[in-house]
Amino acid sequence: MITVLADCERVIISRPLTYICEEEVVKPISPSMFMQDVHECNLTDLDAVEKNYFCKRLKYRQVVLKDLRKRFRSEYLGALIQRRNKKIKELYDFCRRNCYGGSR
Repeated sequence: MITVLADCERVIISRPLTYICEEEVVKPISPSMFMQDVHECNLTDLDAVEKNYFCKRLKYRQVVLKDLRKRFRSEYLGALIQRRNKKIKELYDFCRRNCYGGSR
């Protein structure tokens, strides 16, 4: 029974999906073609392609990281220094007004 079903399946999937004309310009497609491995393929050297891609990607990440560090130093640390100086000045003004009676 399984053999008969397998033979029926083989016949069904070997039938072309398109019509067949007298002039065989193009080979008709059948479902079995999708199920079988491709026997011939021309691939580029994936190692070379991947190496080039990863080298470019690494350089890009290094540039982004460098720019991020530079921006962090200039913006965030600069803001912290300004905030610290402002707090020290406010503390000095507060002490001058309240602790020393505003005479200094």
